[in-house]
Amino acid sequence: MKNSLLTSTYSEQVNKAISIQMDKVEQCLMEATTSKISSVEEISRHTLLAGGKRLRPLLTILSFNAINLSDNSISPTKLAACMEMLHMATLIHDDVIDHAETRRGVPTASNMYGNTKSILSGDVLLAKAMRLITTYRDINIIKDVSNAMVDLSEGEVYELQNRYNFDLSEQEYFEVIRLKTASLLSACCKIGATLGGGNFQEIQALQEYGNSIGIAFQIVDDLIDYKNDRTQSGKTPMIDFREGCSTLCLMHLKEHLHQHDNQYIRSLFGKELQEQQIQEIRILMAEHGSFEFAETLASKYIDRSIEALKIIQDSDYKEMLIQSSKMITLAMQS
Repeated sequence: MKNSLLTSTYSEQVNKAISIQMDKVEQCLMEATTSKISSVEEISRHTLLAGGKRLRPLLTILSFNAINLSDNSISPTKLAACMEMLHMATLIHDDVIDHAETRRGVPTASNMYGNTKSILSGDVLLAKAMRLITTYRDINIIKDVSNAMVDLSEGEVYELQNRYNFDLSEQEYFEVIRLKTASLLSACCKIGATLGGGNFQEIQALQEYGNSIGIAFQIVDDLIDYKNDRTQSGKTPMIDFREGCSTLCLMHLKEHLHQHDNQYIRSLFGKELQEQQIQEIRILMAEHGSFEFAETLASKYIDRSIEALKIIQDSDYKEMLIQSSKMITLAMQS
């Protein structure tokens, strides 16, 4: 699978090594999504082949290689594939919850196969991922992945619990995104470093890197939901607002509006929007600095992720991790 991080910036040897490892992850995912139950295989393969950044397996592999610079006897392939399968399962479940018809421009599994089959097939993916992780026989890795799945699942419930809560606090918002997004990315980096033989400080550093990049990633994703139109992001604009999910831009805006405008925005929250209403909300956010507020906080976490890597030995793999953080900055500017 091609990835934008694999460029001439790095040595041909390093680019080739990462490309080979990512290709092995794809092969592992194809094998893992095979099933004697046709519906399970169809839904799993549909989700797998629908595309995606493969950010979670890439971070797992880069964290492993940033620590393990010489031992070729250990492979992170199944570990990386496991993390992508966990992510795939949550996507299937999320699309059912959100009644989503498309993802990345492709019909969702629930749209094509129905909610019941999709939910059960997502459960199978979760079970297969956990079975795959046991092949490493490392109790610390198994615990970290299990803890991440608890956090992610509770984060999804916590977000659902706060649907239509226009007055969601910034503290509650950060807890939601820490649980539902950052926990899995943090686990990817931590278990990659653990498998690579990192010491306590190195493992902690990569765990913090993953947590910070996860928070930044979600802030930017939420920002794009408000700032960009469908042609730029490929997503329906303001889907969070329509579904009653309060995120940073809205939190900032409501604190800076006069009472009349605040009541107007509140009356629209959680409802379908006309194009004129979308533009009105965007204009208000631009005028009151809500976009800049979210961008500043995202940049803070991007800087924090890079700072966490200072104790990691310099290498092209470490530089790729740094560039992964910087690519989030580019997403804000697009």
